[in-house]
Formats: sequence, C-alpha cells, structure tokens
Amino acid sequence: YSIAIDSHGRVLVTDPGDLSVHIFDFEKKKYSHIESGKHGERFRSPIGIAVDGQDNFYVTDSALGKIFVFDARGKFRRYIGAISDKEGFFKRPTGIAIDKQRGEIVVSDTLRDKIFVMDLEGHPLREFGRRGAGQGEFNFPTEVVLHGDEIYVVDAMNFRVQIFDRQGSYRAQFGSEGNSTGAIFRPKGLGVDSEGNIYLVDG
Repeated sequence: YSIAIDSHGRVLVTDPGDLSVHIFDFEKKKYSHIESGKHGERFRSPIGIAVDGQDNFYVTDSALGKIFVFDARGKFRRYIGAISDKEGFFKRPTGIAIDKQRGEIVVSDTLRDKIFVMDLEGHPLREFGRRGAGQGEFNFPTEVVLHGDEIYVVDAMNFRVQIFDRQGSYRAQFGSEGNSTGAIFRPKGLGVDSEGNIYLVDG
C-alpha cells in the first residue's frame, strides 16, 4: 500500500493483505519482513510508512488506531497513540510523513477528518481539519506528503488535493469529482518532485 526508502536504499513496503512490512535490501541482496510489535501484537491493517533521520520507521495501523515504531534493524521500539494494548488514540490513521529536519510527524486520521502533527515521540503539537467540503475541511483524508513548507493532503471523498502551510492554514486545492480531464474519481497515492510537479494516482 505504501513505500518508503531509508538512507541505505532499502525499500520498505506495507502490505495490508499479508499483514506485514516487507524490507528489500537490494545492495546486500537480502529480504526480511515484520509482522508484529510489542509482545508479538500483530499488525491488523498496516497502511502508511515513513522513515526518520536515524532510519527508524513508523507504520500506521488503521485498524488498531496507532503507529508502530521500529529501529533501523527492524526491532520494535514503541507505539505512538496507544491508549491501551487494544486501543489507540487515532480512529483510522492512514497517511504518514516525517520532516527529518524539524523532527515532526504528520498523520492523517481518515475517520476523524483531521491532520495531526506530532514530535518524533508522539507528543501532539497541533491539528487541523474537520468534516466538510469547504476549504480546510475533509471527507476521508488519506495520503499526506510534505514538500518545502507545505503539506499536501489527498481529500479522497471530496475528490481533490488540498495544500496547507505547516501550521495548517489553507493555501490551495485542485481536483473535482468526475472522469473528465483534470477531474479525480478515486485519488490514491501522491508525490511531489524537486521542481514542484505533483503526481496523483487515480485508482
């Protein structure tokens, strides 16, 4: 579902069908996978994945409502958003992005219709968004991407992408429902290149 690449070029892939994270190390020609966190608690729906400056990687589990954090060797370190062993703070965390310079995590909560910004330990810094179709409102936000000083959010059921500054203030949007040129029907993955061109996967 989601892909991240660490500083060693390893490719990390979340697989909600297999309930695991696949790790491909092409340089060493090695493969491994991770299925669980604390006390062998297995993933129930691993969706988003992101890597910090120390190659720790963070996996959102949309069913458990929390984020699994692993070190560069794949050893479980901690949860973010865990209220108890069986309950998480988030309703359905999906997209995740990490600002390595600022030490911030940005997570979309699809069922809360919110974007949460936290430090790397999971302490909340700010949040923005609510249910609706207006500027700064969401209807099932999924993917989040950081580019420069902006946050790009796939607002899936509003059939658009919204752009915010780092404080959560609305800047712009594009897209509308439909299947004509420029319209969006089933927005999925999002990427932004070094020149600011935006790439959106429409399922």
